Amino acid sequence: MQKKKPVSVRTTLRQKAALIIFGLCLSMFLLEAGLRVGGFVLLSVQEYRNRASLRQKSTCRILCLGESTTLNQYPALLEKELNKRTEKIKFSVIDKGISGANTSVILAQLESNLDKYHPEIVITMMGINDGHPSQPPGFFTHPDNPRFFETFRIHKLAMLLWAHMKSKAAGEHRPLVAEPAAGSSPEQIPVKAIDEKGLCDAAQAYQKGGKLSQAEEAFKEVLKINPDSLRANIGLGLNYRLQREESKAVD
Repeated sequence: MQKKKPVSVRTTLRQKAALIIFGLCLSMFLLEAGLRVGGFVLLSVQEYRNRASLRQKSTCRILCLGESTTLNQYPALLEKELNKRTEKIKFSVIDKGISGANTSVILAQLESNLDKYHPEIVITMMGINDGHPSQPPGFFTHPDNPRFFETFRIHKLAMLLWAHMKSKAAGEHRPLVAEPAAGSSPEQIPVKAIDEKGLCDAAQAYQKGGKLSQAEEAFKEVLKINPDSLRANIGLGLNYRLQREESKAVD
């Protein structure tokens, strides 16, 4: 009795391509579903915690941090609208926006603001003055009428990952100049940095590292080159605020 030869099933190139495409589509579908379900669960849990916390208190303090888009802008309106909607809780909205501030300045004051005001909620709106877009171009091209693919969570995730990789490759997450050593002065900054932009970059690097006196010297050097430098004037004013020299900051 002769044995039957096993039948070999050959997969064509078209079938392989179809299987790969199907696998990719299935993976994207599962990822999209996971992002949506996970986001819904996290938001629901946070909403429940927020409501439970508010029920235990008669007052709620909200701290608003940001730049000129916060200072004397939405905080007063937010307080008015919240208090109009409920009489059970008294909302107090604190406006701590700083005109011209960047993320480094806002974060440098975060801990002291939290210790001073003890807020239940913190709202931040920052990144505009950081010198590079906080979101990739076209990330929200059509907020009122988005294109079909822009409605997917995986699209937004992919855009954020792509922007992060581009920023990392371009060195945007590193200081614009080498972090100055403790006790160094603008004269010790590399020769290539001795111009208006280079000194401003160095001053902000000093400021980010908490070396406020060195930052002050660097900003003053810029103003010797260009007394009308908006970046240096704003930076020096913010530096004085961080040093708690309000009168100099106002000047």
